[in-house]
Amino acid sequence: MASSSPLRTARPHQPMPLNPRNVMLNTKSLNFSRTALSVLGGGVAGILGLTSILGFLFYFAASGLLGLVYLMQSSRSDGMFFLSKQQLVTSYVFENLFTYILMWTLVYGCVHVY
Repeated sequence: MASSSPLRTARPHQPMPLNPRNVMLNTKSLNFSRTALSVLGGGVAGILGLTSILGFLFYFAASGLLGLVYLMQSSRSDGMFFLSKQQLVTSYVFENLFTYILMWTLVYGCVHVY
């Protein structure tokens, strides 16, 4: 009499396959939040009157903080929503730097120059 128990026939733990459509939507969401951070951060840096290296440090600090928030949210959930954890922290940082500089100089010029 052979017993067919589910424990004996169970396969080793296999990772769940990623749905490319969901990964794409999550990546778009990450890009949108980085772009919004660039616009708002540039406005705040311009209002505060940050110049030179302090303005760039402000952007990288805000971007790093956003990456850490995403990383903490990702570590609490069971599923995998992005291709890698590095993508949460470093993706779209330099792509949105120009948006940040545009808003930073525009708001700085409107508030402090005129």
